Amino acid sequence: MLRRILPMILILALRAAPLCAATIVIPPGEFKKASQELGGAVAYRNVAPASALGVGGFDLGADVSAMDISSSYQIDNSSYARLYMTRARARVGLPWGVTVGGMLGWSPNTLTKMYGLEVGKEILSDGVVTPALGIRGTYSRLGGLDGLSLYSWGGDVTVSKKILFLTPYVGLGLQWINSAFTALPRQEFRQMRYFGGLQIIPFPLLRVTAEVEREVKWAYTLKVGVGF
Repeated sequence: MLRRILPMILILALRAAPLCAATIVIPPGEFKKASQELGGAVAYRNVAPASALGVGGFDLGADVSAMDISSSYQIDNSSYARLYMTRARARVGLPWGVTVGGMLGWSPNTLTKMYGLEVGKEILSDGVVTPALGIRGTYSRLGGLDGLSLYSWGGDVTVSKKILFLTPYVGLGLQWINSAFTALPRQEFRQMRYFGGLQIIPFPLLRVTAEVEREVKWAYTLKVGVGF
């Protein structure tokens, strides 16, 4: 059943994303700043506690993020104070505490598109006293903007502790960003990410997660999914 559900989610995400590309205008001297903000927008957000899913476990969901951005650059002749991003995502548990996943997303207000992959490893299980500790590597890429190529590699560490049906978590990560735009010099840099969230399981299989992140700007994410 899981093999059928995963392709369906990815196909729906692709169909929902617009096929046309948007134009982006970046003022002289603002390319590094724009790359930092868009790099933060494309960062792979797991929106989940540190615990592994376990063999046969899965997590299917959709989320929406809102991120503050600068108005110094324009997308399709419009300036935005906030970038919205919707995503469909899927994660599957493997042996040895490993979890793999992927996501597809697009921005309803700017036509920006993105996709990404993740591989996580549980280092410490959530016990009676001890919290869960996990590490993760990610790759994500931004698309849908004419002339702009931006992708990133990342790594982060997350700590979480389950308390009844609530699981708060905090984490930090480092993101390496590579950005190129028309004839401008390529930008390559890294930046830190700090995040925290709360997962709520009000009913079996249902998961609702809220997360706040600070990279260059603040980002807020709400995710709804099913899994075990």
